[in-house]
Amino acid sequence: MDLRTAPPAHRHDLHIIGPTAVDGHAVTLYSTGVLDGLNTDQLVAAFRATLDDPAADPIDLDINGLTFLDSGGIRALLRCRTVARAAGRHLRLRDPAPPVRQVLAITGLIGVFDLVE
Repeated sequence: MDLRTAPPAHRHDLHIIGPTAVDGHAVTLYSTGVLDGLNTDQLVAAFRATLDDPAADPIDLDINGLTFLDSGGIRALLRCRTVARAAGRHLRLRDPAPPVRQVLAITGLIGVFDLVE
């Protein structure tokens, strides 16, 4: 699924698709739209659901379709990382969109997450 061609999200809309098996045990969860303080629970709940499959590792969160990320969104990404580590899993952020990559760089978090292009 190419989220770059998905219709633009409305303000505060977050769309999550997946998880989908990519190869072997890797799973991808796609997100598009706005990730902010109003919808972070939606992302975290979807991420936790991927942990139901004990073989799902690593878990890629494809964030190329995100158009906006605020401090609430950053907290959600960090929470997903913490949840993954507690479950003995590995979270990777896949193909961050330029505005999201910029926020991660400005906040010094670019090195905290494993990024996959």
